Amino acid sequence: PRLTRDRPFRRAPYRAIATSPDIDSDESEDDDDDESDSDNETSTDGLPDLSKWKAKEIYEWTIKLDKTRFSRYKELKQTLEDNEVTGNDLKDMECEELKGSFGIKKWADQKFLFKAIQSILPFKDRHENKDKKTKKNKDEDDDDDDDIPDEYLDPITFELMKDPVLCTKSGHTYERKTIEDWIEKQGSDPITRQKIKKKHLAPNRTVKAMIDAWKKEKKAKKDQDQDQDQDTDTVTDT
Repeated sequence: PRLTRDRPFRRAPYRAIATSPDIDSDESEDDDDDESDSDNETSTDGLPDLSKWKAKEIYEWTIKLDKTRFSRYKELKQTLEDNEVTGNDLKDMECEELKGSFGIKKWADQKFLFKAIQSILPFKDRHENKDKKTKKNKDEDDDDDDDIPDEYLDPITFELMKDPVLCTKSGHTYERKTIEDWIEKQGSDPITRQKIKKKHLAPNRTVKAMIDAWKKEKKAKKDQDQDQDQDTDTVTDT
């Protein structure tokens, strides 16, 4: 239908793209005929049949999610193929596994992709994935969020820093344990490639204070939301 001022264009939600990926146009006609039936199969609830997906289909679906975001990972397709990732693997995949299985390094991209994967899983599989989290992972979930400022993330692991240190030679900040391990193995700054030693590391108290303030604000907001939910439940019960 034609777009009008009264009917503005809206971005489709995940379910609109949670379908089987398109087949490349340069495939042979025989391949198209063979794959069209299986790739387009969906379950009764409208979700794609992940049992039919191989590395190729997963790659195409991932790019279709957000081409700008994921096309930056040049080795994405090759990584999926090397790891022989299939649709069935997605059912048990945890967020932190996307770094190794997909080669997705940025934490915000991992979270985005994990949520998208969850959206195309049957409900029982989503629930099972949540139940499989260890207590440690549950405790860390408070720090793992899409809205973490990039400057609070360690440039090596892309995780929220707990003990940030400044490399006085390069001017970059890292998580202490991560950069110390890196220095022992590489002996250089991972960004500038300058030769550095552990003596060049100093506590970055400014960044630490900023992270602590951000976590405190986030916790306060979470507590406020929980209080509002409890108030709502009380009113409903009365």
